[in-house]
Amino acid sequence: MTRKKLSENRFPYIPRHHLATIILKPHNSYHKQEVLSLYPKDGLFKIELTIFYTFCKNIATKIHSQIRQYNKRVQIQMATPDFDKINELAKTYEPEMTKFLRDMVAIPSESCDEEKVVLRIKEEMEKVGFDKVEIDPMGNILGYIGSGPRLIAFDAHIDTVGIGVAGNWNFDPYEGYEDDECIGGRGTSDQEGGMASMVYAGKIIKDLGLADEYTVVMTGTVQEEDCDGLCWQYIINELGLKPEFVVSTEPTDGGIYRGQRGRMEIRVDVEGISSHGSAPERGDNAIFKMAKILNELEVLHT
Repeated sequence: MTRKKLSENRFPYIPRHHLATIILKPHNSYHKQEVLSLYPKDGLFKIELTIFYTFCKNIATKIHSQIRQYNKRVQIQMATPDFDKINELAKTYEPEMTKFLRDMVAIPSESCDEEKVVLRIKEEMEKVGFDKVEIDPMGNILGYIGSGPRLIAFDAHIDTVGIGVAGNWNFDPYEGYEDDECIGGRGTSDQEGGMASMVYAGKIIKDLGLADEYTVVMTGTVQEEDCDGLCWQYIINELGLKPEFVVSTEPTDGGIYRGQRGRMEIRVDVEGISSHGSAPERGDNAIFKMAKILNELEVLHT
């Protein structure tokens, strides 16, 4: 699917990017990264250790400009972030973030089995000083910073797919792998790397008082791999949480995108007429009808 690049003239921006010191990204393109995530024989993901700084310096200035124009309607002013200080703190917290990510990777957390990794995230959020941390009845974890009237959310789903054929891995997918450039393991890129980034972005926001007139909520959502969208449907409908915009930390190989391609589920029913096996010409075979539809669907993928 094609993805539309962010327009500099539209608000709100929804960067699909990691916000903190670690972004885990593949050696190749975004689409190849999806394949690596499922078939991780060579699934090592490169770390760029200054992504919070990169995000802020290269992107947030544009976002800040648009938000400031938007805020003029309600007379809210924002302070310009100190990017050098953000970068300094990001580097300072690198060891803690790396350990936190390795801890999450070590906990198997396939869809509907996220409880242990959620509790590990809760521990880290409380350690770095989030103002409030809660786990909702569905199992999503929500960490809050600030208490302003404007609500912004950052999201990472914290369930993963399974490891597939263990022999396809060059290392234990839960023990993981780390050197000076790479961290490998189930969920490093999709999407526990995003969660590690968010938690320490929250700490930096709090350290520097950047929440300003905002409430920032970091959500670790469940069951995304099996039921994409169900988690946020619950958060909006049952918890009544409705952010003005959401930053998704899904990996994009460093690209910034406004929105996403979405998903549609369609049910197709066909009807037939039964007949005796000795006289099939008297019936109308529903399987043959469905086969024609399936062949047409195949054309859409070519």
